[in-house]
Amino acid sequence: MAYDAIVRLKLVAGREIADGRGLLFGSLGVAYSGLDAVGEFVADIDDSQTDWMVGIGYDHRLGQSDWTLGGEYIYHNFDDFDYDLVQLRLQYRF
Repeated sequence: MAYDAIVRLKLVAGREIADGRGLLFGSLGVAYSGLDAVGEFVADIDDSQTDWMVGIGYDHRLGQSDWTLGGEYIYHNFDDFDYDLVQLRLQYRF
């Protein structure tokens, strides 16, 4: 079984903390999952779902640079299953 796609459209709102170097935020939106399963013991399945997702995260600016280190936890609630995602990122803002 393999996911062909998971796509999110979300609204993000947050609050600056740590003297303006950190951003604590929450997200809320919709998610689409495309699922395709083929196998010896699995019947051909072509299932796509759209449902809601919610998340919480934190981004922190590294020193006085334009680099930001952050992470986010996102919970997806689809009809047939729940999906948890932990995302870590290093970003350069220019």
